[in-house]
Amino acid sequence: MDQKLDNIIAEAAKLGRLIAETSLSRAFLESRKGLQEDKEVLQILEDYQRQLQKIAELERSGKPIEPEDKHKLTELQQKVASDETLKCWMKAQADFSELMGKVNKAIAEPFQDTPPAQTDQGPAQRDG
Repeated sequence: MDQKLDNIIAEAAKLGRLIAETSLSRAFLESRKGLQEDKEVLQILEDYQRQLQKIAELERSGKPIEPEDKHKLTELQQKVASDETLKCWMKAQADFSELMGKVNKAIAEPFQDTPPAQTDQGPAQRDG
């Protein structure tokens, strides 16, 4: 790799460390760990996803959705919405996603007004 690419990778590693040091990253990782350790909550999530899938498959195939299936989905939605571990994880995930969106936007910003001919360097041309 040439020096300029080596520098880009080194700077990306620094950025990764800076992101990892934020309170948003720490909160996300801690909440994810808490979620992974809570078997009951994981079961609720699994049941909820399975029920969503079942209803989606019934809708796609044009089959009727039974009242008990709707009731079960509503019950699982309420469990998901009221669980503190899940609330914490979802908030931390949303906050972290927002941070990463801002980082990605900042990285992409220099390319917004650059004509394609200037950024599209064929395989024979390299930064150096």
